[in-house]
Amino acid sequence: MKNLILLVSLLAALALVSGCKNDDSSTNPEDTVSLTVDDAADAFASALGGSAGTGGLTAQLEEAAAIAGGGSLGKAGQAYGILFDTTITRQRVGTYSYSYTFHYSFGIANANQFDFSYTMKGTYETPRMTSSDSAAATLQVSNLLTGQAYSVTGIYNRYGTQVSKVRNWARFSSTITFSFTALEVDKATKRISGGTATLSMSGQTEAGRIFAYTATVTFLGNQQATLIIGGKTYAVNLVLGEATAA
Repeated sequence: MKNLILLVSLLAALALVSGCKNDDSSTNPEDTVSLTVDDAADAFASALGGSAGTGGLTAQLEEAAAIAGGGSLGKAGQAYGILFDTTITRQRVGTYSYSYTFHYSFGIANANQFDFSYTMKGTYETPRMTSSDSAAATLQVSNLLTGQAYSVTGIYNRYGTQVSKVRNWARFSSTITFSFTALEVDKATKRISGGTATLSMSGQTEAGRIFAYTATVTFLGNQQATLIIGGKTYAVNLVLGEATAA
């Protein structure tokens, strides 16, 4: 009888150990990892990139400033309330590459304000990240008649799927929103010279892990900015759309 009890106890212990081993072996370490702060910083910076990098918000602010001053897409004229529409494809090849189709709508709202909006769909690739996404922005460009800088207020949304090419090679879908009031864009250079924006991003990884981040970006001029997210500070190169931990 004692031998039987001992045998039953031994079999039960073996079953428990076997069950634990099976549970451990079936767990993929990547399934427990959400999007890291560094990956989020890369996504934010990429969405900000200029025309020589990812063709993001920085490039579009430069485009809006150029049109307000009579630039590449033509000046909207002086007929208040009349919008002009155009569709343009922009491409760049190389280490930093993108292919986008933009639909622009713009016009003079009043003597001192220019309204500019666009939608975009396309892809980009950098040494750190690839993305297939779309974007939409609505911008009000003021100070047309006064000062050395335009004042830009607006909201920029970007939606898509990204794949990191560094660290854990995270794959994720995201919604990114930038909102800003009175960003300064130099009239001569058409580049952002000052101001701040609030940023948010939410989504989930390919493994189904949900994430959400908020951040702020401060524009320093000279194509540089500072990004603060999750208690970490990053220096952002706006030309290329890259964030480097400070």
